[in-house]
Amino acid sequence: MRWTDKGLLVGLPMFFLFSNSNVMNYFHFKYPTHHRQIQFHTQAQLGSNAIHTSFINTFLTGNFIDNSMKASVSDKLMSSNNTFGFDWNTELSFTNYSDTLLGKDWGYQLAISNRIYGDFAFEKNLFDLAFYGNKPFQGQNVSLAPAHGEIIFYQQFKLGFIKSFYAEQEHHRFGFAFSFLNGNNRMMFDSGRMNMNTDSAGNFVDIDAQISLLRTNPDYSYFLSNNGSGLAVDLAYDGCINNRHNIHISLNDLGFIGWTRPGQTAEIDSIIHFTGVQINNIVTSDGNEFQNFVDSLDDKYVRTKTETLGAMMLPMNINFNYTYAIKPEKIYLQGGIQTKKMRSFYPLIYAKGIFYPQKNIVLSAMFGYGGFSRFNFGIDFGVEFAKGYSLLVYTKNVEGVIPNTFGTGISAGFRFNKSF
Repeated sequence: MRWTDKGLLVGLPMFFLFSNSNVMNYFHFKYPTHHRQIQFHTQAQLGSNAIHTSFINTFLTGNFIDNSMKASVSDKLMSSNNTFGFDWNTELSFTNYSDTLLGKDWGYQLAISNRIYGDFAFEKNLFDLAFYGNKPFQGQNVSLAPAHGEIIFYQQFKLGFIKSFYAEQEHHRFGFAFSFLNGNNRMMFDSGRMNMNTDSAGNFVDIDAQISLLRTNPDYSYFLSNNGSGLAVDLAYDGCINNRHNIHISLNDLGFIGWTRPGQTAEIDSIIHFTGVQINNIVTSDGNEFQNFVDSLDDKYVRTKTETLGAMMLPMNINFNYTYAIKPEKIYLQGGIQTKKMRSFYPLIYAKGIFYPQKNIVLSAMFGYGGFSRFNFGIDFGVEFAKGYSLLVYTKNVEGVIPNTFGTGISAGFRFNKSF
């Protein structure tokens, strides 16, 4: 039996196709004859499994970090496997769910997005060295590794196709998309070995280290500059089983970037003996003493090259959620899991309640564990302010709105949508 307006009405409220997050398109069900939409969406999130939001806010705003704040973080750090990560995605897209040029029940999507992410993993000793110096380690031999840090900038240009299947109570959509990637910038630090021995009298420091650093060409670091190119694939399924049950499954950003423009690499695999920098007269010092020290490091310990940086895989996303309509078009309950292939991102398991106090207003509350931070308490607020025009603002980390020492995540996003 051919699908009806009622069947479409039930299916579209839960539409997630090609989405990278657990943020819904809430108001589609109001206009069953609307098959096209323009959408602008931006989302930023950052978090850690140990560093709290007071420290993060103070660091990002450049304010003074006192010893008590340092200690409040250091005391919570694990000896190893501490993480910090962030992700900022901005996307403009156009979707046509039903286009007769492609054939019966086919659609397409065009999208352009700017993507930035950072991924860090570090030891407690490395944090303490950075914020306390090496004095607490006098007379000790400590490990500062493994340590890893990476920041990536790129743009994504996407073409996707959608195929719909309808039955009396069912509505199924399958989607696949191909993306061209423009690689802007990549910076990476990685160390598998970094042992530090500090003399008990503080006269010298020995560091036995294996460190790799790389960065793309700094002369091509402006927006839309090309230091490499790549490809990616998305796969997605949205299913409305009946007027109560909705399922979403997606795999996003399965792909790579090949960094083909020569960049800069540096490697250290040596034992460095450091006895300090001698300044004969602090009044007349012009800073050459420090430059001479850096130059001596380059000559003796650091091997630098200008070469292509090779290929890297994208931080692939896998999403699954199930939504149950307690009262269709009024109250929904959702549960899901999201993973991202990053060292700093743990599988996010969440539950969400969705409520429509009026047909043009939606509220939701989410509780989850994982992601960049540990516990996540999120809220969404959406409003349709004119026919087919809607705005959604949200956070996945209400606890991060006010700086505190128990929350470890900060996030915010908004989505503007026009359907017609």
